[in-house]
Amino acid sequence: MNHSKSFSLFSIFSVFYVISVDSASIDNVCDADDVNCLHSAIYKTGETIYGKCYRDTTLRRLQRVRFLTCLKECVRTSNCSNVCYRRNWKLCDINSDPLSENNVVEEHGCLSSNIDTWSKTLGGRCIWHKCKEGYKCVPNGDTTSCVLSHCIGYPKVYNAVLKEPFGMSRDLGYGMMYGCSGGLKMTGKPFAVCQMTGKWKTLFLCGEGSLLSHQKPASQSTLTQLQLSPEEGVDGIKTAGNMFHTLEESEPYWQVDLLNEYTIYKVVSTNRIDCCGERLKKMKVQVIRRLDASLIALCGTFNGPAADAQVIEIRCRSLLQGQIVKLTSINDKRRDYFHLNDVCDADDVNCLNPAINKTGETIYGKCYRDTTLRRLQRVSFLTCLKECARTSNCSNVCYRRSWQLCDLNSVISENNVVEEHGCLSSNIDTWSTTQGGRCIGHKCKEGYKCVPNGDTTSCVLSHCIGYPKVYNAVLKEPFGMSRDLGYGMMYGCSGELKMTGKPFAVCQMTGKWKTLFRCG
Repeated sequence: MNHSKSFSLFSIFSVFYVISVDSASIDNVCDADDVNCLHSAIYKTGETIYGKCYRDTTLRRLQRVRFLTCLKECVRTSNCSNVCYRRNWKLCDINSDPLSENNVVEEHGCLSSNIDTWSKTLGGRCIWHKCKEGYKCVPNGDTTSCVLSHCIGYPKVYNAVLKEPFGMSRDLGYGMMYGCSGGLKMTGKPFAVCQMTGKWKTLFLCGEGSLLSHQKPASQSTLTQLQLSPEEGVDGIKTAGNMFHTLEESEPYWQVDLLNEYTIYKVVSTNRIDCCGERLKKMKVQVIRRLDASLIALCGTFNGPAADAQVIEIRCRSLLQGQIVKLTSINDKRRDYFHLNDVCDADDVNCLNPAINKTGETIYGKCYRDTTLRRLQRVSFLTCLKECARTSNCSNVCYRRSWQLCDLNSVISENNVVEEHGCLSSNIDTWSTTQGGRCIGHKCKEGYKCVPNGDTTSCVLSHCIGYPKVYNAVLKEPFGMSRDLGYGMMYGCSGELKMTGKPFAVCQMTGKWKTLFRCG
């Protein structure tokens, strides 16, 4: 009688202030420089709550948009019932129906408004759209169409807590940052990403993970007369007589259905314990997507022959998403049986760290505040470095990968250093000067940046210099001061002084600061 090994597949886990309520006037809800909003044909404005916003119900987070655009996008987005708008950031959260007041937080400078208090005409041709969950309506001339816009629900994360300053959002192509709870060690990158397919992908693992395959459906290429079923490979019992067993074949296989799609890291198997271990000469491990069985990816291979009770670890060559894990024994010269004892699969994290030939010095978990010349949103780290090389007086970059947020900093002081999870800092002089392209060695004066123009370059105004003139006030920016043209910094009055005006100091397009308030 031939005994084979029992399969047990494990996945170390799958995987990549004061509040006031007003019936707002146009002056209250429009940005001061938003002419189209101030003169729009909105005859009825909705109810707006100041100083309160919602967390973790955000479907989409739009950056650098006007409040009017925020409202329009809510009307056009499936399941949107509320917007939260941070005027100083021009940051718009398009929210689903908040299920609990537990999602409400007090936040100075944020305004919240339920979309049903506004006219539906804000949606334009999309006023009566029927887009399904996860989609938004897009006007196309005289017609409309529904396009995928965000992920649904929450990513599958275990033993982890969200680390986003403004809470969860679900935008396509963007990741949410997490940290492990309870002192657990993290393997991989600390993000759960909403992929362009509308599916979440978790890129990290906290601790040892969770058993996924136990008592899940299993199948194999052939059955013997030994009354050994495929399910014995996932029953968790590791004894000589408890196993799956195939007939003699050229390429016998066994596979398990995890009943959901996961990110596979590695597959660890234990060869047959009592005898016949040499029958396993070569094995390949494949991962199959749930929705399309034709999407089969190779995780890795083992070249034997294997010894009795040998533990075989196969790390996937790349990060693989799939629901079915398939193991195939390859017999080149003659047909043979296939038997193993134990198998587990886990998230691939090593493949997330590709080799970079030459990089500068990078410090993780530390960033600088109040030395920022320009703050760039939705840019890559490489773009961040290039823009620093082209900006006068830029000596350092701080990059928040989860936000794709880049701070271009001037001369830095240790007094400006803060510890910040998820932020990386790098001095530009540790990188190649070729980052600047044609702007290498540019002589742009303070407040300007170099811009390539074909075979030549030019210097254009890019930011204000120094600090605005404010008295008896403190900065209220979560990431500190920046000096971008056309953007304002939020302040609050010190002590109990009363503020007159709007709480901003604006870097005007002329490169001069303008303070819009007075304290006391």
